[in-house]
Amino acid sequence: MKVILVTDIFGHTTHLNEWVIRLSALGAKCHIISPYEYPSPEFEHDQLAYEYYTAQGGHDVYRQRLLDQTQLLQRADLIIGFSAGASALWHFCSQTFANALPKTVLFYPSHIRNQLTLTPKLPTEIIFASHEPHFSVDEVMASLAHQQNDKLTLTKSAYLHGVINPASQNYNLQAAELFFNFIAQKIIQRD
Repeated sequence: MKVILVTDIFGHTTHLNEWVIRLSALGAKCHIISPYEYPSPEFEHDQLAYEYYTAQGGHDVYRQRLLDQTQLLQRADLIIGFSAGASALWHFCSQTFANALPKTVLFYPSHIRNQLTLTPKLPTEIIFASHEPHFSVDEVMASLAHQQNDKLTLTKSAYLHGVINPASQNYNLQAAELFFNFIAQKIIQRD
């Protein structure tokens, strides 16, 4: 199974490499797309990562990076996005060519709050944070639910934004393992 991981603002991290090793042991062939050239810079905390991400062009540049990788994305069986990567994927999933793409799982894509009129053309599962400081998760979920799109699945988790990434202030090992196992099951079941 070919799996693509689209990173958050921290980019291609050691932690993500650990996920790749573990997913590979389950039979996945993984590829990482980051907003930065490899190797990604290392950041001490979320704010420094966000400032660097913004200075590098932010969401517009990241969306373009995904468009530049369209052929790679079309050969995948599963695409997983985290935070900024998930937000960039949300835009990408709404493009007319996206119906040729596989299933997509988006973890805490907070910037889709500014793109609620977009409609994914492929099976898209969104896992929201329990709370976001800049918007109401419940209102965004309600707005998306009104699309009545059978390709869209919405879940509100019990955890905060960034819970999977050890570099994030909201990191939670137990939750990160829970979400890793969630992805692992998709790979094992080829779902």
